[in-house]
Amino acid sequence: ATGPGRGGSATIWFVKTLRLDLRHKAQEPREEATPTGQVRVERGSSRADMLTPERIDPERRYPLVTVLDGAGHREEMLVQAYREEPAARDALFLIPWSHHPTWDLIAANDRPDLDFLEWAYDLIYRRYPVDPDRQALIGYSDGASYALSVGLSNPRIFRAVMGWAAGFVVLDEAGISAEDPKASVLLEYGTHDHH
Repeated sequence: ATGPGRGGSATIWFVKTLRLDLRHKAQEPREEATPTGQVRVERGSSRADMLTPERIDPERRYPLVTVLDGAGHREEMLVQAYREEPAARDALFLIPWSHHPTWDLIAANDRPDLDFLEWAYDLIYRRYPVDPDRQALIGYSDGASYALSVGLSNPRIFRAVMGWAAGFVVLDEAGISAEDPKASVLLEYGTHDHH
């Protein structure tokens, strides 16, 4: 994929594809109770914090919102900031930690963050009653650029993308067709930003 660079030149991103190889699955029956509150999701050195309402109603489907921070690993701060949102919004919130100081689209020539998201979503679908028509990405700074790029490159998964202070967007058009749904997009910058 290519994206705009400074001075009008193109920057070549090293991630080969932004597409997530993911199919929604119904929640699997389990003997033990599904954990609620703040739940750690880990695979190898990759991790995320999931925030849920204290009680999960198995008869309903919940929106799943993934929150992506900017560079510098401030995910703990995001966890604190979003702690009350699951109850207030009656939704699930996933806050992944980037493998590198920022997201793989920017910092790596492989895709540890995308691969982890694929794995984490599959796990969450099987353990929680997720509404596949209400999955969204929220991002800040580098996370906003990542949310736009990943969300718009996977229109069958994400129905909404929200970004604050995004710097760029990269589209992986290989998996997008004219029949795909169009995500709702919200972009915001600071109140004193003249651009």
